[in-house]
Amino acid sequence: MFLKKNGLRIAGIIVAIALGVHLYYKYRVAPDIAFAGLVLYTPEGETKKLSDYKGKTIFLNFWATWCADCIREMPSMANAQQQLDSTKIVFVLISDETPEKVAAYRDRKKFPFEFLLIRQPVADLGINAIPTTYLINAAGEVVSTKIGSEKWDTPEMVERLRNMAGISH
Repeated sequence: MFLKKNGLRIAGIIVAIALGVHLYYKYRVAPDIAFAGLVLYTPEGETKKLSDYKGKTIFLNFWATWCADCIREMPSMANAQQQLDSTKIVFVLISDETPEKVAAYRDRKKFPFEFLLIRQPVADLGINAIPTTYLINAAGEVVSTKIGSEKWDTPEMVERLRNMAGISH
């Protein structure tokens, strides 16, 4: 009798809990990633490390060519980058897709970013949603994380990036 009366209520609670757990894991900030130890590659196969950008603020964005939100935010990223001093901040975009796919996208769109690849699924890093962006200061510390797309070229956001990178007007 209890199950008959309360079955829908119990099922609803179970669904709500499952959905909450799913959303937590999908949209949580990845645990500490050892960014300094990441081995990255250009689409042409050249090895890169984030330490190659030592002394610069790094705008680090995980993305994919199939991700509509990733593609939608790129023009605002490019606009923001054009307003900032490239000797102080670098925009690095990382994908786990094939070199051919990333190179074709880069060459077709002509965005001014450093497009790099990782040879493991980004999910292995604990990143479960893309785009995910990390802002890493010149000392190598993650100072901000954004899961999901953003309008990066608003005056407030550009000013925030400028301040973080130590760029004067």
